[in-house]
Parts: sequence; C-alpha cells; structure tokens
Amino acid sequence: MAQTSTNVYSLNAVGYINVTVLPGYNIIADQLYDSSGSNTVNNLLNDADGHLDGYVLYKWNGTGFVIDTGDSIAGTPSGWDNNGVETLNPGEGAWLYNPKTTNVTLTFVPKHR
Repeated sequence: MAQTSTNVYSLNAVGYINVTVLPGYNIIADQLYDSSGSNTVNNLLNDADGHLDGYVLYKWNGTGFVIDTGDSIAGTPSGWDNNGVETLNPGEGAWLYNPKTTNVTLTFVPKHR
C-alpha cells in the first residue's frame, strides 16, 4: 500500500483515456503519444466489429474537411469508408458524429513498438 506522502511510480504503467461521446457532434482528440508512429483513425478508432457504423469523423486539413464514415457492409470487412488513414496525432482534434441515441465510451490506448 502506497503512502499518501510518497510518490510511487510503476515502470510497467499502462495508460489509456476513456472519452464519453454523446449523441450528435463531439470534438475529440487523442492525447496519447503513439511510439509506433501510427495515430491513424483505423488504429485509434478501430471499427473491425462494426460498432462504429454510422459514425462520421470530420478532420480539418487546412482547406476543408476530410470526412470518414464508419461502415460495415455485409460480406465486406468493417472499417472506415476512407480507410481510416487520416491521423489524429496529439494536439490534433476532429469532430465525431455519434448517430446513436445513447452515450458511447471510446478508449484511446497508445501502441508501443
């Protein structure tokens, strides 16, 4: 048991951030450094099981929005329509539209090499 007056750190700490996404439009950001160098939407918001169907990500690229929609079509792999190749690096944000009527929790976990 750690004492309150002593700072205790673990070298094996695993960090993550849970972000609650409300119905409608939300501003999200990934605040964790990814040492693999791949902060793509596919890595951060993986939709392999189709749970993000209908979600829309809007990321400003300086001249307009890059738009990507979570989509799983029967018979094809689930994922993002634009292949989720846009990045969401620390310091970058994006709008995420939640089409559902309930809150959803997204968990951001850094990947390490």
